[in-house]
Amino acid sequence: MSDVGKRAAVAGVAMAAPFVGAIKSAADFEFQMDAVSAALGGVDPSVLGELEQQALDAGAATKFSAGEVAGVQEALGKAGVSTEDLLGGATQAALDLSAATGEDLTSGAQVAAAAMNLFGLSG
Repeated sequence: MSDVGKRAAVAGVAMAAPFVGAIKSAADFEFQMDAVSAALGGVDPSVLGELEQQALDAGAATKFSAGEVAGVQEALGKAGVSTEDLLGGATQAALDLSAATGEDLTSGAQVAAAAMNLFGLSG
């Protein structure tokens, strides 16, 4: 391969790398949303769309990524928090708790879910 050909190949690989990362991130997010649906016992596609949008919006508005927010939704769902409560504020409360205390998101979600269950609170 000529020197020009080698440089072109290297440049092509360098230009493609961000796209590969973006595709992987999107696939990871979709996998995480499937886990959210499973944790909630399966949800209607329109409701899953609302949960996805919540994760994307919170990911854009906080220091957490959309995938991390989806992880919080999954943890809350596994702890028995309803879909309505997730959309009604439980997800944001767990994010706020984690941000305020410096705890990891899973711990924040577990504490939020335990408090909600203990005190009979909703979203």
